[in-house]
Amino acid sequence: MSHTTLQASTQYHLTNITAFTLAEDEALLYGEALFHCLVVVTTGSLTCSYVEDYLVHKGDSLLLDCQHSLQLKGQQLTTGYIVMFQQLATKQALPQGRYVRVRPFGQFSLQLEQLFERMQAQQHFACQIQFLQLLERVWQASEQQFFGDAKSKVEESITYIQKHYALPFSVEQLAQQANLSRRQYTRIFKKLTLATPIAYINQYRIFRAQELLLQTTDSVQKIALCVGFDDVHYFNRLFKKAMGCSPKGYIQLRQTNPRVATLHYAGESLALGITPIADLQTTLLQLATTPSDIIAIGTTCCHVEQLRDLAPDIVIASDAIACDELSQIEKFVPTIIIPWDMNPVARLQKVAQVIGKRDQAVQFIAHYEAEKQQLKPYYSPTKRAVVLRLDEGKVWLHAARFFPIFYEVVQYQISAIMAQTTEVGDAMKRYAIALCDIEVLADVEVLYVVTGYEADFPEWLAALQAHPAWCKLPAVQAGNVHVLAQQGLANSLYNQRYQLATLKKL
Repeated sequence: MSHTTLQASTQYHLTNITAFTLAEDEALLYGEALFHCLVVVTTGSLTCSYVEDYLVHKGDSLLLDCQHSLQLKGQQLTTGYIVMFQQLATKQALPQGRYVRVRPFGQFSLQLEQLFERMQAQQHFACQIQFLQLLERVWQASEQQFFGDAKSKVEESITYIQKHYALPFSVEQLAQQANLSRRQYTRIFKKLTLATPIAYINQYRIFRAQELLLQTTDSVQKIALCVGFDDVHYFNRLFKKAMGCSPKGYIQLRQTNPRVATLHYAGESLALGITPIADLQTTLLQLATTPSDIIAIGTTCCHVEQLRDLAPDIVIASDAIACDELSQIEKFVPTIIIPWDMNPVARLQKVAQVIGKRDQAVQFIAHYEAEKQQLKPYYSPTKRAVVLRLDEGKVWLHAARFFPIFYEVVQYQISAIMAQTTEVGDAMKRYAIALCDIEVLADVEVLYVVTGYEADFPEWLAALQAHPAWCKLPAVQAGNVHVLAQQGLANSLYNQRYQLATLKKL
């Protein structure tokens, strides 16, 4: 960050420096008319009263432009300095009534002590030089703090824009809300976003319009209004400038295999004949087969900057992705959020709608349903089974809807504890069972334990297998415990067709 350098040699002149010590509640009246001063507290804290009250703590400096005397009152035993000076020219205004923290403070405090000693020794020329150096440090620290405070305010303004992008905005209104001038607001906004406020708002609205165009059948005019454009012709011009085509043309172009990045939905994309450019490592590890050209952009959390560098045309994400990650992604690309906990057939249809592959979805679903029906007669609903995952000393029992091949094709029956928990409604995805309560699985005839990729998984599995209550379970004693690899197990039709193919081989 660049700093404004004080024109100190011509503008400012030291007139006095006072060292003070104040007992608790002791007051000091200082100065008369028309003076500038810097109040610095080196130990304790005090109240500085001038027009309003300022509470100044150890390490704080306070710049004031005084028209009359000020009062200092100790909050406790307090020491510090008052540096009085004159401003000989008015081209450059000092920040008034602003707290400044100069770091490192110990070095700054030593400079003040040296300045006081030189003033006592009447070394006026040396005093003036050291005063100007000291004032320069205060000025730069003030500028840095102001930029930091203003940056936070502009960041809050950007968040407000993202939440309320459909509202009418003006730069003047946004700057006023941030308590900044239009010029200051625009300068900081461009530093943060590399765009002017209006350009950023328009681009953000275009992204949201793209999402609506891909997910709804609403008219272009309605979508324009929804994202904050009152004039549909202006919206069309901006959209074409940004995308190279009209909004209607954009809907048609989605069928030409766009660069799609998925977050949890690589399987759905592959089922539709589209290889996504990226997904999370955990998703890729759970695919039946993974094309080598899909890039992992994080393990369980998305590396947002890596995703930005890949420049996807669209991101399709599950609602299991953290909100702050999604908020960051939405700043630079249209982002479609599709619920994870939904029927995998309906989920595939939603993804197909977004990328214009409905015919491919119909075909894939038809093959899947036919294969399910073909295999069902080979199985009968006789045994109770559960699918378990291990995590940090807990055993997690998963809802049947996440393993449709197990419960719909093989036709395993749910256990009693499942009937009381995960199967009561859609709200519960899984249920934690403490090792000491593992006997609740006593009615289960087949146990499946899913392998974890965590480094501690072997230790967790060993602890489970060694637990006396686990060893007493009928399924364990009968040898009906199976450890499943995660590959091909995630709840997508892409993986489920793989599971059906595995059943055929058996």
